[in-house]
Amino acid sequence: MSLDVVPKFNIGEVVSARDRLWRIYQIHIDEVKKVLYYSVSNITGIPSSQVLFPNIEEIKKSSISKPSAEIAGMVFTSLN
Repeated sequence: MSLDVVPKFNIGEVVSARDRLWRIYQIHIDEVKKVLYYSVSNITGIPSSQVLFPNIEEIKKSSISKPSAEIAGMVFTSLN
């Protein structure tokens, strides 16, 4: 595999691009055309699926904060 088409991210990782957070669910590599792109789903805002092209747009690794156990416990107790 050429160095030009080595993915920087893995399936399941959260990335930031286009002012949104996305989760990568598929990596596409065309070694003949030397093209790499990611199929992603939006995890903030209106749900959608898109394709991100790292050679023409900025994609950064990101993360989602884990929910506070205290807040999760308060929500659970308020439901009972």
